[in-house]
Amino acid sequence: MDTSTCGQMKGCLFAPEGCQAGVTCQIHFSYQVDGNSLAMELYGTPPVSNGYIAGDDMVVYCAQFGNGQVVGGLALNGKKPNNTIISNVGIQDVPRTASVGGALYCAIR
Repeated sequence: MDTSTCGQMKGCLFAPEGCQAGVTCQIHFSYQVDGNSLAMELYGTPPVSNGYIAGDDMVVYCAQFGNGQVVGGLALNGKKPNNTIISNVGIQDVPRTASVGGALYCAIR
């Protein structure tokens, strides 16, 4: 994820607070309005394999499935670690995904 244009061409959020982007941050998020679309990038290291940290919410996700494929999309998270994946056809475009060194990356429009 390119952080060089953060604050100029796109907004960016990093966590935990005070971390150094691209070095010590566990989560990177960028957003940019593009006409009537919102372009987002998500990058992060899951806390544990199959870690579950959400509850009863509609979410934009970036996940790696058991076959190794990295996928971005929409889901409804239940109160248990099972999710209802929602078709994002006509709603979202996911032009790029990657897994590097245990970290996941999804570009979502």
